[in-house]
Amino acid sequence: MQTADICRANKDIYEEVRDFYHSLIDNLNPERRYVGWKKDIYPSSEFLRTSIGNGCLYICRDKERIAGQWF
Repeated sequence: MQTADICRANKDIYEEVRDFYHSLIDNLNPERRYVGWKKDIYPSSEFLRTSIGNGCLYICRDKERIAGQWF
């Protein structure tokens, strides 16, 4: 059985969090689901940094990569 760790994101992994969103945006199929996200516009860098700084952004880590996150 595979396990995953859930933890609060911190400023040291900001780029990894941003890259996670960029990857999601790149891989969304607009024919199946369009969420309107655009790189560095939504979610914006400021929004991600503020969410991390406020301690309200959590990530799910599957081995060494981010597998999910939520606010």
